[in-house]
Amino acid sequence: MVNLRTRLTFVAVFTAAVFLASSSHSPAAERDVSIAGRVDASALGGGGGRFTVRALRPQKRDVEVARASTDGNGNFQIAVNEEALSLYGVVLEATSSDNSAVVLETVVLRPRDASTSITIDASSTVEASILRWKVAAHGADLNAIRPATLATWLRPMTDSKTRTALARAEAALAKWAVAAAPRSKTAAAVLAAAVGDIRLMNKRLTGAGVAPAAIAELEQTARSDAEVAYLLMMPFFLNL
Repeated sequence: MVNLRTRLTFVAVFTAAVFLASSSHSPAAERDVSIAGRVDASALGGGGGRFTVRALRPQKRDVEVARASTDGNGNFQIAVNEEALSLYGVVLEATSSDNSAVVLETVVLRPRDASTSITIDASSTVEASILRWKVAAHGADLNAIRPATLATWLRPMTDSKTRTALARAEAALAKWAVAAAPRSKTAAAVLAAAVGDIRLMNKRLTGAGVAPAAIAELEQTARSDAEVAYLLMMPFFLNL
């Protein structure tokens, strides 16, 4: 009886040790966060159409995390690795299948941001261009581009009346960018070149291949429209 009990105890301990050893060496199962939303290009004055949605690393736009396509109404669902979303956030880039210059973006910086439906539109595209400026200006400073920091930095306006006024200006900027984008650039890239120190805007946009007439149009708009000027200058002002 003692020998049998000893043997059973040994078998149980050995089995548990093998299980624990195998568990400690096997990688944890990766979890995905499902992000659902809609691409809204109505502010650009064109039809909806279909879009290809890519999830990109904010700090490294050449790193594609995931990809999906919209249906005919602009709805999409894309699965993003939860750990990558928590560490880096993602930029969702929506490219029109009808016009490759029409590229709208939005920023999803934390898993909790993905818990509600995401809209990719003109407003979110301007916000994403400001994020791109922030990353380009402070790419070496990891503390400045952590998702939690960026989430606060990108959303300084909470007053609904102010947000409504800025949404109008954001739509105007996005529409201008689509019209101004040269063949080799997208609307999102043109917007990224437009924001920052307005005194150097002409130089940045010229470097991006934007026509002088389009640059002059934006400069004139910035002089006459306070909300447009604010959006263009916001990253420069807030770089404290």
